[in-house]
Amino acid sequence: MAAVRIEVEHGFAHIIAQWPFLNAWWKMRVFQSPTSQYFNCAPPALEEYFHD
Repeated sequence: MAAVRIEVEHGFAHIIAQWPFLNAWWKMRVFQSPTSQYFNCAPPALEEYFHD
């Protein structure tokens, strides 16, 4: 099982090497990114987003 886990971790390392922004956990905060403003679309309300 350890060999499988190590292989999966190597796969994640390759992904992070190609797209380092995926590892930017300190930037991933609710309402801290102007992404919706950049694309000119309003984000959904939290109630709508977390609805079943």
